[in-house]
Amino acid sequence: MNEIPVFGSTALDEREKGISLGDNDYLVKPYKPSHLSKVIMHTLLSNGKQGHILVPQTFHEENKG
Repeated sequence: MNEIPVFGSTALDEREKGISLGDNDYLVKPYKPSHLSKVIMHTLLSNGKQGHILVPQTFHEENKG
């Protein structure tokens, strides 16, 4: 059975609790989308997996400027 990475993402700073419950990483909001992408890519690479981070086009259009 393959292990599926789990990431906690919340406004509560309970990193230790999230990790103890099995999160591979725990992010406290607010954080930059680029930070989330780095965390996911690092997890994939450290487990010998390949992957891509896809960002919907609407995100880029709404956040220009």
